[in-house]
Amino acid sequence: MNRQIEIGKATHAELLTFARDTLGFNLPPNTKEETLRARIGAAWNKDHILVAEAVPDEPTQVGDQPRPATADQQAPENDKVRIIVQVTEEAGGNEPVPVGVNGKVMLIPRGEEVDIPRSYFEVLKNAITHKYEAMPGGGMNPIPRKVPLYPFQLVA
Repeated sequence: MNRQIEIGKATHAELLTFARDTLGFNLPPNTKEETLRARIGAAWNKDHILVAEAVPDEPTQVGDQPRPATADQQAPENDKVRIIVQVTEEAGGNEPVPVGVNGKVMLIPRGEEVDIPRSYFEVLKNAITHKYEAMPGGGMNPIPRKVPLYPFQLVA
């Protein structure tokens, strides 16, 4: 919605915006008010300018608000899993395994029993790599074997 303001009562910002947006003038922001009024007066045959009124932002809501989770849907507070991440013979095979969930990283030591949250266990369980093997007649098998990236044992 626009409102009318007399050219003589308009602020510097209102004059500059009108000159740029309505009249298409390419003026620097430090143009003096007198110059703005003179340029607008020469190009605009009215004694007022149109200024857009700020429309208050209305909160947008799409659909219904989500329902709160029920007790059955809540993750148990102390849902832990006991595992042992195996030591491997490749480079870094003794180093702790970094596992991240929602931006939080946990270093899981290798070769010892540890209790970890179930969400980290799920990430570790789904961490696989693809190994391509040579075929007997030469060349590579195009179908990879899926191998756990960090072999582990579920203790209890």
